[in-house]
Amino acid sequence: MNAAQSGFGGHGDEPSHFLSGVLIHDYLASGFHQRPMEFARRFYTHIPFMAIGHWPPLFYLLEGVWMLAFGVSRSSGLLLMWLLTLVAGLLVFRFVAPRNGSVMGLAAALAFLSIPSVQWNACLVMTDIAVGAVCLGASLSFAGYIESPGWRRALLAGAMAGTAVLTKYSALFLPVPLAVILLAESRRKLLGTWQTWLIPALSAAMVAPWAWFTRAFADKGYDAYAPAHRWEGLWRLLELISAAKKDLGVPCLSLACVCLAAAAWNWRRLDVAQRLLLLHGCAVLVFVAFSPVLMETRYLIPAYIAFAAVLPAGVGILTGWFGKGQRWVAPAFALLVLFLFCRVPGRLPHLPTSSTREIAMRVVQQREAGNSPVLVATAFEGALIADFAVLEERRPSRMYMRPTKLLAQQTWLGNHYVLKAGSPAAAEKILEQCGVGFVILSRQPWQGAAPHEKVLRELMTQDSMDWRPLQHVQEPTGTDFDVFQSRLPGKKPEELPPSCGPEFLSPGGA
Repeated sequence: MNAAQSGFGGHGDEPSHFLSGVLIHDYLASGFHQRPMEFARRFYTHIPFMAIGHWPPLFYLLEGVWMLAFGVSRSSGLLLMWLLTLVAGLLVFRFVAPRNGSVMGLAAALAFLSIPSVQWNACLVMTDIAVGAVCLGASLSFAGYIESPGWRRALLAGAMAGTAVLTKYSALFLPVPLAVILLAESRRKLLGTWQTWLIPALSAAMVAPWAWFTRAFADKGYDAYAPAHRWEGLWRLLELISAAKKDLGVPCLSLACVCLAAAAWNWRRLDVAQRLLLLHGCAVLVFVAFSPVLMETRYLIPAYIAFAAVLPAGVGILTGWFGKGQRWVAPAFALLVLFLFCRVPGRLPHLPTSSTREIAMRVVQQREAGNSPVLVATAFEGALIADFAVLEERRPSRMYMRPTKLLAQQTWLGNHYVLKAGSPAAAEKILEQCGVGFVILSRQPWQGAAPHEKVLRELMTQDSMDWRPLQHVQEPTGTDFDVFQSRLPGKKPEELPPSCGPEFLSPGGA
């Protein structure tokens, strides 16, 4: 699996996360000559595939700064992801080693890194590993405050919690473990100190301005996955455990559950940090199960990292029941983890090829067409737009149009589909009006193609004087692409009517 040479699209959200970092990079590199919203509006008009706004900004700010140093490319994005994954593993090691020894610390870190969904997400420019690492840091800062209360530790805990939420909203579970520890362990006196309330106050002060600013579209796309009734969350929790079983395998999941159950049963033998992390992992499971999101194993990464840090404590408790002085435990556990680590690559899905990059390069080489707009393939909208954006010398210069917006109308999640161009003639009129210079189509089974794809395919295959085939790309995975170029003169972005550009939903409800 050569992740650095693969294309975008291993997950449908990856291009939007990557391009949000490109937006921040380009704004930082622009010299701040425009207001942020004006720059973002112009960028989105040309490159309409963003995640920022729907998601908080810190991961994209990190991406943007990283790209200033290492360039705008998928390879540099993956280098950042590998670094974040390494940091997460090091956090686990640093937590476990002082408590259970370096061998167990290394084994726990490898146990986390050996999880298939962790390795898969390390090969994608996504937010889940980053939020997992920051959430671990936040829980450890909570433990530090509980063990040694003070305003400095409270500030650190509040800042870490705010940072986690501003990385991804899935970190909103963090107050639950802290509240349980304070209320259930005779630590209620801490609730009477102003330092404790400094933690939620600071984190809320960090998150509130962004949440208010983006309130118009931060909740887009959640309604379709909202639980229909209060008990559905319990069923989704079982689905989540089933997903973990597929991710880890029955033997690994069973062993982990036994070790974690032993740790929970011997609650008093755990220190405050271990208790917090055990609650941390459980809170993630409940939070995801009752959240209006599609069940995916990547949402388990914050739980995996917390459980990996507590796992050695459970192993020690289990072996302690058979007598002390079992020196073979740590090496045996390390060997087991190493064996599992070596088996993971064969269980990962294949990353997409770089065919979309090849197509983007071919279109960019057509210098005579200038910066004519490109209509990208429906099933590869994000991947193609991201590859084109990387190749642009001066962003944004060319408009990339999504057929699901230009030739059809649908909701955020693709529901309530309405076809705008019901015939080849109607589609041709829209393409001419918007000055489209290139059309990219993916060859799909006719029955599975969207209605607008069928209309486009019919338009491009009929005897037309306005379009010529430019390239055919055959992908090893079975998806073929056809690229068509218009014979008509292209149009500059400023010459296009507003209906050709994407809808820019302004923040703040405007």
